[in-house]
Amino acid sequence: MNYKKSILASIAILMVMLGITFIWKTQQECLAKSEEIHEGRNDKVEIYKTCIMKSENDEVVPILSLKLDKNTKPTKIIKTLKNIFETTGTIESTEKGLEVNFQLKNISSSEMKFKFGNGQKYEITIYDENNNIINKWSENYCFITVIQEKTLQPNEVMAFSELWEKDFEAGTYRTKVDILARSCTSEEFSDDELYFEKIIKVK
Repeated sequence: MNYKKSILASIAILMVMLGITFIWKTQQECLAKSEEIHEGRNDKVEIYKTCIMKSENDEVVPILSLKLDKNTKPTKIIKTLKNIFETTGTIESTEKGLEVNFQLKNISSSEMKFKFGNGQKYEITIYDENNNIINKWSENYCFITVIQEKTLQPNEVMAFSELWEKDFEAGTYRTKVDILARSCTSEEFSDDELYFEKIIKVK
């Protein structure tokens, strides 16, 4: 009788160990899967994400709930492309207004495709000496809501020219030009490569 009890106890222990191993393995798989889209997990837990697996009959069933820090928002890691573009230009104050001439150059060794989310390809922003925004060029226009795709070959340039017919009071202003190009893939361009700025003096 004691022999049978010993065998049953051994089987029970083995099943517990197998169960613990299964749970641990499942947890690691869930953590690895979650790690693709989440960052900053720790032990301060209040938000739950469920890891799901398919059963033998192809039903999707919950296996394990992953706990995420309540202060950590799920974040998708997005790759930023660098050394792709160079933005340069000139800004001059004239009797007619601000003359803005600038260009976007593909400085990479590859063809680069990009898009504009609507008819607006750039933004010109004027700041006063206290770094307050006093005017934006786009406020004077309406834009079509059609996505526009463009392609630049290596060393190819896309040029822009704008005469902003507006009277500015005498003073010193910082003028920033942002080109609103966006990647056609899940990656992003570096914002540092899509703008330039100049200090202008209006008399």
